[in-house]
Amino acid sequence: MGAPFEPMATCSMLYLSWKTAFLVAITSARRVSELRALTSEPPYTVFHKDKVQLRPHPAFLPKVVSAFHINQDIFLPVFYPKPHVSRKEQQLHSLDVRRALAFYIERTKPFRKTTQLFIAVADRMKGLPVSSQRISSWITSCIRTCYDLAGVPTMHPTAHSTRAQASSSAFLAHIPIQEICRAATWSSVHTFASHYAIVQHSRDAAAFGSAVLNSAVSQSDPAS
Repeated sequence: MGAPFEPMATCSMLYLSWKTAFLVAITSARRVSELRALTSEPPYTVFHKDKVQLRPHPAFLPKVVSAFHINQDIFLPVFYPKPHVSRKEQQLHSLDVRRALAFYIERTKPFRKTTQLFIAVADRMKGLPVSSQRISSWITSCIRTCYDLAGVPTMHPTAHSTRAQASSSAFLAHIPIQEICRAATWSSVHTFASHYAIVQHSRDAAAFGSAVLNSAVSQSDPAS
């Protein structure tokens, strides 16, 4: 919520890329290969008042090729969209994935050479598409940097761990299991229950991402 990731209008493109990729990953629970298939322009990225709708490129083939998995839209929520009440709400609004995507797309326009959503920012490859491995590196770098800034030791995070953490957080927030499976593109609840549920215990299309962000806020708030 703070430096070096904020303010988004002036932070480095690398930190903006890390934060945006992380927020998309944690609020969608999608695989990195699916994030790489996202496109920056309509009709594949559509900003609504209360959410942003993302759609992979039609040529993308997911890990599991089926009618359920192919071209399934991603709905990501706004988070504290009108932060006028308190400084705390203003800070929380900095975790708004819709806001991050808007900043990222606008700031990459001058040097963008592809419609792929996530692009390189280093001089040698600036504006070109990035690989799934690079997106994965951005996500893990963001996680490690946040732990370092907080002075908290961490293990070796992976981009895929966001998938497990996001799904389990939504589950603990009582999001219906069917909505979790839809968001994470699991056709069966067995996959989640067997491999992703950290603890075994949609209201709308964007409820999944909202639950993930709210669970993180409540865990970090000493008063909660």
